[in-house]
Amino acid sequence: MSRTRHIRNTLSVIGHIIAGISALVVMASAFAGYVNPRHSEFLPVASLALPYVTAVALLILLLLALARMKWPTIIVAAALILSWGSIRLVCPVNFFSHSLSDSDSTFTIISFNVRNFGIYDGMQKEINPNLRYVLDVYPDVVILQEASLTKYHYETINSVKPLLEELDQKYPYRSHGWHDVIILSRHPYKFVSDELKWRDIEHGYDSESDHRRYFGKVFDVFKGSDTIRVIGVHLQSIGLSEDDKEAYVDMTHVKNMKELNDNKPNLRLFKNSILRKIRTAAMLRALQARKLREVIDRSHGNVVLCGDFNDGPGSYSYRTIRGDDMRDAFVDCGLGPVTTYNEHRIFFKIDHVLYKGNIQAVSSVREKAGDSDHYPQLVTFRIDK
Repeated sequence: MSRTRHIRNTLSVIGHIIAGISALVVMASAFAGYVNPRHSEFLPVASLALPYVTAVALLILLLLALARMKWPTIIVAAALILSWGSIRLVCPVNFFSHSLSDSDSTFTIISFNVRNFGIYDGMQKEINPNLRYVLDVYPDVVILQEASLTKYHYETINSVKPLLEELDQKYPYRSHGWHDVIILSRHPYKFVSDELKWRDIEHGYDSESDHRRYFGKVFDVFKGSDTIRVIGVHLQSIGLSEDDKEAYVDMTHVKNMKELNDNKPNLRLFKNSILRKIRTAAMLRALQARKLREVIDRSHGNVVLCGDFNDGPGSYSYRTIRGDDMRDAFVDCGLGPVTTYNEHRIFFKIDHVLYKGNIQAVSSVREKAGDSDHYPQLVTFRIDK
């Protein structure tokens, strides 16, 4: 055997190995969300990593094609095609926008985790940029998460006070007091469900706050002759400590082997602490998702569910909530991948807007506005009569 043929055969073997590993990783990541996270601590991570796994697989596919390795190229391409149902959740392809006529009835909603309007970050501004953004856009309904996590009413926050008069004028129907999930509405609404409480899923909260802690709230919003059931959610956070976040940032900023070797303590922390927290949070979200699914199954007509899932599209909690009848506004209207969390190099889409009924999402925009660690989601629906 000539030396050239030997090299060619060796490269072919390497190409097949790389292709096989790539195909397995892509499909494991794409289908991890179908399995309850209690079975493995790696499943939630695999599901969340799908956008990055897909990007790497596409790069490998391109290199294999350029190297004219037929079967390795086919193997990776087949894995991507088989995984398309999950990939399109993180990278939808909608080149053409939906149109609206002057006679169409619409419903607009913003979902936004406002991080308690910034009272903890030590960077309070004179005018709160999160509320300023909401008032400028002025949608029909706003669902806020982490709006008031302390005993202090969000309307008493210094940066919110200058906007109260405008808030009263634009949103006369809204939540008051100390709540995590709140609604601001231009239209009358009725609070429907009192069953989506944290204490029903996880114990440990003090009795004073138990009645205020909701991972979901259900409102029937009355816009003219139309009723839209709006379900605002804020699912279980991973609960990473500052040390965890610093370790993750260091791990994702490695530039050479020396830095990789220096990061071994962080790798141990990731394995022993961060992975455990990710799995525990995912299992709690699975329980919350099943409770939400029960509410959705009892909800007829037009339903919009939105909020901070703390989980990616295609995850077990996302799939449980979505079921077979809910649609994703971003999947129907978006183009390409986006992220909704923006700090600590945790660049994932964990905020979602799902819907069902005689409504159609015609626009879904991730807006880079405000100063929270989440970006707001703005969705416009057409109400079909």
